[in-house]
Amino acid sequence: MLKLNPSVNDIFYKSANSGEYNVGETNSYFHRKFISKYFKLRAALNFGNLEKSVYKTKATWQSE
Repeated sequence: MLKLNPSVNDIFYKSANSGEYNVGETNSYFHRKFISKYFKLRAALNFGNLEKSVYKTKATWQSE
């Protein structure tokens, strides 16, 4: 049996930081963009008769 499990997170969220800072004679300008969205699809495939288990029980004194 094939099982599909989709997962989606933060599809509309974005964060952008920009600015400047000066240290002595060094001027730094930055623009950073953080995107945390993702889409994940997980697939699992089970085959055979994994759900049917047949166990033969024997007492400890019985021989096999």
